[in-house]
Amino acid sequence: MLGGHLKKRILVQGQGGHDIQTGGILPYFEDLNSASSAEIGPKDFFEIASTVKGFQGTRGTAPTSGLFGVWLLAGLLFLAIAGCGVKAPPVSPDAKPPVVAAFDYTLAGGMLTLTWTLSGESPTPQSYTLYRSRTPLTDKACPGCPLAFERIRTIPADRRKSGTTTLPVKAGYHYGFKLTATAENGFEGPDSGTVRFRY
Repeated sequence: MLGGHLKKRILVQGQGGHDIQTGGILPYFEDLNSASSAEIGPKDFFEIASTVKGFQGTRGTAPTSGLFGVWLLAGLLFLAIAGCGVKAPPVSPDAKPPVVAAFDYTLAGGMLTLTWTLSGESPTPQSYTLYRSRTPLTDKACPGCPLAFERIRTIPADRRKSGTTTLPVKAGYHYGFKLTATAENGFEGPDSGTVRFRY
């Protein structure tokens, strides 16, 4: 979207009659404008600048109108790069996410206790995320249908590769729970697999 906007702005200035852009730059942008999906990159700006009269100047003289065009293109290039946003720090492709090796539950008096353990090769976890699926017992059964999960709790790991959490459950529902672990580098591992029960 930003690339298309810049193309239109420069094309309008080139046709405005103020001799800001030379004849060489106008056809260039007309070609770009003919393809709506075209993108403007750094290489494009330098190619455009090389066609602007006065860009290189002559020995002993300063560029005039060409210099304005170069500054304009440089400013637009800065805006295009700034619009890309801040990139996340790179993560090594060899980094491994934490994997939940065991996930189990006990239910007593309307209180659910979930326990888990990570695999021995898992990196140090930063946190655990608990997901729940809940549907009324009165709903028509749908064998094979995927469960709709919602994230209900984030649990600090305190650098431990095992944990437990307790929460109340209401009667009259089919329940499903699963857990993921997130490493200190931000990698969220695969889910634990789902434990299911009705209450």
